[in-house]
Amino acid sequence: MTAKSKTASELGVKAESAAVLFLITHGFSVLRTNYRTRYGEVDIIFYDGDTLVFAEVKASGKKRSVYMPFKVTITKQRRLIRAAEEYLFRYPAEAENYRFDVILMNFQKPDQWHIEHIKSAFTAD
Repeated sequence: MTAKSKTASELGVKAESAAVLFLITHGFSVLRTNYRTRYGEVDIIFYDGDTLVFAEVKASGKKRSVYMPFKVTITKQRRLIRAAEEYLFRYPAEAENYRFDVILMNFQKPDQWHIEHIKSAFTAD
C-alpha cells in the first residue's frame, strides 16, 4: 500500500503508532494515547524526565514540507491547551511541569518515516 492509496485517517493511525514507538525507543515514558475530552483529543501524553508532554502528531504522505508545523493552527493549539488543562485537573499529581510538543511524521515508503520531534512547539501563555 502506498501513501497515495491510504486515507488520511489510516495514515494518521499509522503515524501515531510509529510516533509512540519512536518515543519509547528514545527513552520517553508514554502514558496515554488518543486522550479525548470535550475540547478535543491529545494524540500522545508522555513523560520527558519529570516534564509531562502533550503531543500533537502531524502526518503527511507527501514530500516533506517546511510548513507542516503550521498545520497546528491557533485554534488547534487552544483546543489542545484546554484538553491538557482538563487532564491536569483530572490527574493533578502527574506533573508540575508540562509542555506542548509537535511530532511531524512524513511517510517515506512502506513502514518508513522521517520523524521530527519539535519540543515546546507552543505554550499555554
